[in-house]
Amino acid sequence: MSSEITTRIIQDNEFLQKVPKNTVEILQKLVIYLDQQLNRDWDIYVYPFMNGDRPDLVLFNPHVGIQFIEIIEGKYQDYSFEEKPYSGQKRYVSSSLKQLG
Repeated sequence: MSSEITTRIIQDNEFLQKVPKNTVEILQKLVIYLDQQLNRDWDIYVYPFMNGDRPDLVLFNPHVGIQFIEIIEGKYQDYSFEEKPYSGQKRYVSSSLKQLG
């Protein structure tokens, strides 16, 4: 990871050496973005060891809660654009069927 990352980011550097380089690059961009956007109450854990599991990212705020983030790599063509009728918001959604193929 980069020296741009602040001290509220907890990461396992030894484990990161085992992760594919392109995944680490994507993860680094996301962590830097989250570090810049989240207020200081949030801690960012990168590949924490949790009871035998290692989620990609865990965000923790003692006043709000916890969020797990899994990075899934794929091609742009594997995503579709949809609008949710109840919210009126548009977003990209991964096609699970294309990921299986």
